Amino acid sequence: MGVVIDTGVFIHWEREGGNTDFSRWSSFGEPSISVITESELKVGVHRANTAERKSRRSLFVSTILANVVVLPIDSQVADIHSQIVSFLSQNGNSIGPHDNWIAATALKYDYELLTTNVAEFRRVPNLRVIDYPSGS
Repeated sequence: MGVVIDTGVFIHWEREGGNTDFSRWSSFGEPSISVITESELKVGVHRANTAERKSRRSLFVSTILANVVVLPIDSQVADIHSQIVSFLSQNGNSIGPHDNWIAATALKYDYELLTTNVAEFRRVPNLRVIDYPSGS
């Protein structure tokens, strides 16, 4: 039992002052992220336009990584990913390339996905999506 947290949630938290409070979703199990989200967060650190912002983002990302499980991409995730991409492209409902990987990771582990991007992720069959910030 767990919840995969999408990158958009962390972006929202950073913009709101950097609070990383996972307690609201503790009923879903342990907080986790895809390794794709780890990379997206680190890109944000590298793209910071001032030394102060880079330092603040780096600390924020380090705090996140200390408090979540980072789920890897393996052959099972790759298989699920290929099914998602194929299904969505056949139906003209593609989503972002990184989002396909994040969805595949959540499906592999049978976790809920907490996201600010509900409309896109709800296109993925069998993916259980939690709308941030409403929690439904």
